[in-house]
Amino acid sequence: MTARPAWLSFGSSVQPSDSLLVEFHQPLHFVLLDGESGLPAVRVLPDPDGESGPAEPSADELAYIEKLRRLVADKQASGKFERPADYQPPPVGTMPSGRVCDLCQLAHYTPWYAEFHRPLKFTILDCDACEVPIAVLAEHRVELTPDEVSFMEQALNLVAEQKYTGRFPKWTFDHTMRQIPDHYHFHVRPLLW
Repeated sequence: MTARPAWLSFGSSVQPSDSLLVEFHQPLHFVLLDGESGLPAVRVLPDPDGESGPAEPSADELAYIEKLRRLVADKQASGKFERPADYQPPPVGTMPSGRVCDLCQLAHYTPWYAEFHRPLKFTILDCDACEVPIAVLAEHRVELTPDEVSFMEQALNLVAEQKYTGRFPKWTFDHTMRQIPDHYHFHVRPLLW
């Protein structure tokens, strides 16, 4: 067995805090926290549905975690996602029926893969309509910078690699917002031909 990386620790739970960058739910439950070296620290958590403690990550899982650590560290260090001190997020949207936007109040109907808190707030989960991974911006808006879209695509691609590798040879991003056109979201779909 190889030595455990210095950035890896094990814990029982995580409370939302200023140090929480991302919480991953699948295929392994872990969080990325602000680290002293500029790279996020990793805490592996027990499966929330299970009763056992956190499992030692496999070599493949460690490689996946390291890709995510690097992605988040690079985006955070870029400074392109900093908001001015007086920034006010857009108000929560409403549907034509008058009820609150479904993407503004994401429900846990389907599996969730990751909740990104910083440097950009968004969630990756399975779409309840088409059952493929979807990235949903946490703010009710459709205008994103190319850097924001790129970050979300890179994160969603890592989830697609975990879900589709060995099952589908390729996948593609679908940025067409059909049912909710005023809240930015996009899918990653396998190419079936």
